[in-house]
Amino acid sequence: MCPSPTAPHKKLGSASEELIHVLEPSEDPDMLLQRRPITSPILLLESADLLLVVGTMLLITLPKEMIHQAPLILMGCYYTFHLTYSRYVATLLSVIQTEVLK
Repeated sequence: MCPSPTAPHKKLGSASEELIHVLEPSEDPDMLLQRRPITSPILLLESADLLLVVGTMLLITLPKEMIHQAPLILMGCYYTFHLTYSRYVATLLSVIQTEVLK
């Protein structure tokens, strides 16, 4: 999880390898999507909403109160679009898939 002004963790190659990205209050999500390549589904956390995005496309807008359900919705996106988990989030999503969704 990285706030926008901060570069992704050194082990991360791009924003597409994050699971959740925290937007600054003055930051426009559309500008972020144009500026940084996002190839895997990620959650953008705004002050009021959660945005599920892939590439430059907004898929779903969720109220911030649904943050506890957002990882499951994100996993559903991987399943629906037949995507492979990014290697950086694969362990976390695999644990959720095997332990939580039993």
